[in-house]
Amino acid sequence: MSGGGPRRKAGPQESPAPKPKKAAASKKTAASKKAAAKKAGASKPEGARAGPRKTEDGRHVVIGGRRWRASNPSLPEDVRQRLVNELMDARRAVGRALREGDRDAEAGARRRVHAAKLALGERGPKWWEEGKDEG
Repeated sequence: MSGGGPRRKAGPQESPAPKPKKAAASKKTAASKKAAAKKAGASKPEGARAGPRKTEDGRHVVIGGRRWRASNPSLPEDVRQRLVNELMDARRAVGRALREGDRDAEAGARRRVHAAKLALGERGPKWWEEGKDEG
């Protein structure tokens, strides 16, 4: 016989104690929050875009708990949108190339992703340091 101590008989499993019920919190839906903000007179400025939370200095966005470099805020909206569209097209091209096993197409698509991120200010020289040495 191995082990020490008395053996226990197999019996019915004990169920955990029931969790106490929480008081019903008043949860507002996104639609009701939006309606309340509209009723209160809150509105976004013309051309403002909603997006992920930014750090206090505005240099990074926080997505899934990770910081990512934000796009250069001095880019005109139409230029920024064109670059974002190119970035997304390039990312789709990377996925397509991976599914098809086309290494040349993948390399080209990844170059397009890099070029778009450079133009957006998400890679390369830090946009918030531009002109620092010119002073």
